[in-house]
Amino acid sequence: MCRKILALLAHFLLSLRYKVELKGIECLKGKRGALILPNHPAEIDPVILTVAAWRYIKLRPLVLEKYYFLKWVHAAMKLIQAIPVPDMDTEPGPNKRRRVFRAMEQTINAIKAGENILLYPAGSVTKAGRERLGGSSGVYTILQSSPNVPIILVRTRGLYGSIFSKALTGGVSPDFLVTLWQGFKILLSNLIILAPRREVRLEFEELPEDFPRKGSLVEQNRWLEQWYDKDGGEQISLISRKFWKKELPGIPKVKIPEVDLSEVDSDVIDEVVRKIADLSRNPVENIHLNSRLGDDLGLDSLDA
Repeated sequence: MCRKILALLAHFLLSLRYKVELKGIECLKGKRGALILPNHPAEIDPVILTVAAWRYIKLRPLVLEKYYFLKWVHAAMKLIQAIPVPDMDTEPGPNKRRRVFRAMEQTINAIKAGENILLYPAGSVTKAGRERLGGSSGVYTILQSSPNVPIILVRTRGLYGSIFSKALTGGVSPDFLVTLWQGFKILLSNLIILAPRREVRLEFEELPEDFPRKGSLVEQNRWLEQWYDKDGGEQISLISRKFWKKELPGIPKVKIPEVDLSEVDSDVIDEVVRKIADLSRNPVENIHLNSRLGDDLGLDSLDA
């Protein structure tokens, strides 16, 4: 009963800021022990997706610990039985690695028990409107244990450019609670019911047969990236913050640091290359200075 009340409240609040179009959501009907895999354009899209799917199935999401344990969010996380996962991109280490493995074990057991799991393959919000899975190994790990798990893909459009995306922060994740408060102030300034609404589209599709279920981590991740980034990915979408005039947020420029390797000793470079080759199980001759650890070599923070 409490979960239903929470879902209804979330639906009402979301309807004040978002106009959501659902395409193909009927494929969720009757699913048990399924893996739901969306792209991740903004921090708010898990909430939108979970509420949208409520009529058909109840989702149990994997949530980063930094969100799971937020003071005003933790009770809701426990209510929906979310599975906390550490953010390995910020603070990798043996202890966090163990917690990731524990979360994966919980996820696999939940799937085998018939629960429907919401997992974001990239593990983080996109920086430039295109999904980049790199060497993220969540999907691959689950498929090693449950190769025939039913999978539903979700392509989200319309959220890149919102205050919950990285488009307005120069590639940095927005502070979730601060951004929620900012959204609430936008509602108040527009007399709540007059706030301009962002159009969001969720496209659901059962996993196509050409997905390489038995392929390598790199093959699976590149396939998913191509599916999510259909038609070139998502462009920035800005909406006014005032109903009586056009007021759009500014978009900061992202500076990419340049690295000069001419001053690095060649012996150091050779040692790093050998270490990367060992971690990625690739021949040394396949490791180049412009090789991408995730995209080309299939490494993620768990391999460190």
